[in-house]
Amino acid sequence: DLSDNQKYDLNYFNNQEIIAAHALADPVSFNSSLQALGIKQIQDHSFADHHQYSIKDWAKLKKSGLPVVTTTKDGVKLNKFVSKPGEVYELVSEIQFISNEQERLFWELSQDLIKLG
Repeated sequence: DLSDNQKYDLNYFNNQEIIAAHALADPVSFNSSLQALGIKQIQDHSFADHHQYSIKDWAKLKKSGLPVVTTTKDGVKLNKFVSKPGEVYELVSEIQFISNEQERLFWELSQDLIKLG
């Protein structure tokens, strides 16, 4: 919950209706994650990657009165509009490596991507 930084179990939104909001280059994985968690997505508000949210965007998101679920990246941008608990939640994703080899491969890939930058 962006208003008080409270963390919730992934089952908290199971079978609940929400509004999905994100500004991602490829939103498919975010929406797939919501579906996999059993979240009933009522509306999907997909903005252009790196979108700067406005008060008009916020008004559209809050119109239904349903909670908004977003990415960590977009949560930072939406936080300035949050006025009460339960308005916006972040779906936090983490990478956990099973072996040192996977971590090494990820590091090498990230270095290659930086070079391509």
